[in-house]
Amino acid sequence: MTDTVRRLPRSGCAVLMGILLIVVGTIALAYNLSGFLGFSFVRLARGALSWFGTYWPALLIAWGLYKIYVRLRHPESSYVGAAEVVILAWIVVLGLAVRSGERILGDMSINMTLDHIASVVGPELFGPAHHFTERRSYALEMAEVLVIENDRGEVTVSGWDEEGLEVVITRRVYDFSEAEAQALADELDLLFTVDLGRARLRTSRPEGSRPVFTDLKIRVPKRMRVNVLNGRGAIRLKNLEGAVEASTSHARVEAENLTGGVTVETSHAPIRLERITGRAEARNRNGAVVATSIDGDLLVETRNGSVSAEGVSGSATLRTRHASVHATDVGGPVEVQAHDAEVSVERAHQGVSITTRNRPVFVSDVEGELTLETRNSSVIARLIRGDVVIENQYRHIRLTDIGGGVRINGPQCEVDLESVAGPIVIESSDKDVRVADFASGLEIRSTHARLHVSTKRLAGAVHLETTYGDIELWLPSNASATLTATTLDGEMSSELGKLEESSVNDHGRHWTATLGDGAHPVSISTSYDDIALRKAPR
Repeated sequence: MTDTVRRLPRSGCAVLMGILLIVVGTIALAYNLSGFLGFSFVRLARGALSWFGTYWPALLIAWGLYKIYVRLRHPESSYVGAAEVVILAWIVVLGLAVRSGERILGDMSINMTLDHIASVVGPELFGPAHHFTERRSYALEMAEVLVIENDRGEVTVSGWDEEGLEVVITRRVYDFSEAEAQALADELDLLFTVDLGRARLRTSRPEGSRPVFTDLKIRVPKRMRVNVLNGRGAIRLKNLEGAVEASTSHARVEAENLTGGVTVETSHAPIRLERITGRAEARNRNGAVVATSIDGDLLVETRNGSVSAEGVSGSATLRTRHASVHATDVGGPVEVQAHDAEVSVERAHQGVSITTRNRPVFVSDVEGELTLETRNSSVIARLIRGDVVIENQYRHIRLTDIGGGVRINGPQCEVDLESVAGPIVIESSDKDVRVADFASGLEIRSTHARLHVSTKRLAGAVHLETTYGDIELWLPSNASATLTATTLDGEMSSELGKLEESSVNDHGRHWTATLGDGAHPVSISTSYDDIALRKAPR
């Protein structure tokens, strides 16, 4: 019995899904076959809604009779599932809404019927597409700039070796009647003017008329500067040598093989830039940006969209929120400003600056310095030739093969460093700090962290300080150091010779030792835990 009860809600959901699929499939099939079978889909939909608005209570009566029948003949299968309650609620709500709508429309003095509504909204939503194409040519008359203005539709601009302007215009109209679609298409015109070296190509339609989608395929002289203003529709730009600007919304922008620089803008759609010479700028909102093979500087600004930049010879400035940032093979400085964004930078030939939070950061193979300001982000960085400066909280920091110095301010960050050539300064609090194979001075200040430090060659001063954590220092047997160690309530041990306890007072126990000729000062202190001096393996 228990297994049966558990399966019932699943069966109810299956019934609900089955009904939904049948309804959607029936509507789509009726629409697709309306022209072939010679009936009006709008009239059929109107009749179905009118029937439902009138007779929906009969569905409840039939359902109730069926439930009584099942209860009397098959009591073991009689139950009320959650899906049945949902279906019942939907039937009641839809029935009342349809019937109320019919009454309101019937009482209106303007006699607004479903046919009237369908005549306005229906064609654009359900009408087939009609295409009307023509080709036009224009003389540019020494114009240096071409401005293209379009209301809605796709715009493609490509360069060619001719001196004139060629336009292929395709008007797309959605309507049930081809004659009506032709009339709407004829209302839209393409206007071209030239004034003071500035050519203007724009679509024009009568005010208040139904929108018509206008697809433009334009070929212009390669050296001409181009500015595309598209209200809503995709933009494609290719094989141009002049400066290019383009803006649209809710549609993608693609730019390829441009040698005069480019500035593009859109929203809610992706941007792709490829093989651009000169400065490239891309601004987006709720859409991704992909830029590859940029011979110049790159600026990307977006929100809720990922950013990918690869093969940029100049600087790369990348800004986004709530999406990932990936930069690879950048010749100039890299600046990433992000929020709640995963960041990855590889093969940067100059410095890298990153600001983000709440998402991981990975940096590899940087010729210059790395500056990172983040919060609640795990950090992995390796093969950094310059200095590294990190501000972080709450996550793990791991650095490997650092050619310069390292400065970390990481409260509540676990820190791992390996193979660092320059001086190291670390300030932390609760998490462990591990440093291996450092080759210069080292300073660690912490409160509740355990410190594990080792080097094969002592080459600078060392200062290790914590409060509630053990300290282990691994030094080579030939190290040259003057050692001082202090612990308030812990022990001191050494594998590198005898330590002398110099004093015991209210500030703890103090030891001193001289290793080799004592060239480098080494100070170690912890309040309530132990200190161990170990011999580093060769």
